[in-house]
Amino acid sequence: MKHYIFIVFLLICGCAVTNPQGAIESSQADNTTDDAAPTHAEDIGDSNYQQALEILKNKGSKAEPKDFQRVREAYANSSKYFPYFDPTSSLVETGFESLNKSDWAACINAANEIVKANYTSLPGHFLGMACNMESGNTERGEVHKLALNGFIEAIWSTGDGKKMESAFHTYSTPELRAFLQLQGLEIIDQALLNGKEGVFDLMGVRDPQTGDEFKLYFNITHQWVKGASSFQ
Repeated sequence: MKHYIFIVFLLICGCAVTNPQGAIESSQADNTTDDAAPTHAEDIGDSNYQQALEILKNKGSKAEPKDFQRVREAYANSSKYFPYFDPTSSLVETGFESLNKSDWAACINAANEIVKANYTSLPGHFLGMACNMESGNTERGEVHKLALNGFIEAIWSTGDGKKMESAFHTYSTPELRAFLQLQGLEIIDQALLNGKEGVFDLMGVRDPQTGDEFKLYFNITHQWVKGASSFQ
């Protein structure tokens, strides 16, 4: 339980995000206007996300990192995606508070609501894994464990983070921070950089086990572009 509490503290502290944006409203324009295009694009994105998610769930334990990555990409192009404003942030906080209080039912309920809104959520699957396991729902906990490990591996499949050219690809600040913290790394600092291939976060991290400090690159171009377009 101590291991859970350590990660809980880190993830709650990492829930805050910068540059919050409001929810994107659906266009009410007639289909003959240019304003109808974004709505149509969102419909396609939602369909792609549901299809990718269905394939992933059907594969179960046979799913590969590319299957999880396909879901991540589809989610980031759906109407459910908010690059800076995370509509599940309050649920994440509630879930971790419930975990620390050993209120498994409340924790599981929060986890279910989080992954319903965003199946790619690392904190959501962590909560689902931990609280189901603790309450004796081992089978359900294993489902969340599989998803948690799968999405972490999907991020690892995008690069090694050692330089811009091999940066990890993440789609939101909460995802980036949770990815680091679930590796047991402490975030020291953060710098925003522009490169030939897009926009990057350069994260300074520390391994508390060894005391080693190092930098990791994250390509956040998709998040940046989507966030900017929502303000136009």
